[in-house]
Amino acid sequence: MYFGTMNLIIKNDRKLRKMKTVLITGIGGLTPRSIAANIKENHPDYRLVGCDVYKKAVGFFMKTKTGSNLIDKYYVAPGCDETSYFSWMESLVKKEQIDYAFVQPEWGQIKYSYNRPSLENLEVVA
Repeated sequence: MYFGTMNLIIKNDRKLRKMKTVLITGIGGLTPRSIAANIKENHPDYRLVGCDVYKKAVGFFMKTKTGSNLIDKYYVAPGCDETSYFSWMESLVKKEQIDYAFVQPEWGQIKYSYNRPSLENLEVVA
């Protein structure tokens, strides 16, 4: 997983899957919810996984214009400044077979950039 500039590293078996799985962090925020809504509208075959540090994050429970859930699965995440965050994220990426990741909010992007070398082996486009 490489966060910062886009880096295309996808396993061959993932290339063969038609349905892609997208992780959106900070799903309680306005921008991540807008990203999710856009993906849902333009790629209804994509599976969306959201995470947030707040167990009542509004993105967990929102519906789209058509009445479907905004995201398909959600997780309460540790804060990106917690020591367990990156190992938790690595486990989530593997468990859910994440193909793409939208990292929000801004402080999450900064933390990822500092931890880039330890995350590159996850083979995700971020």
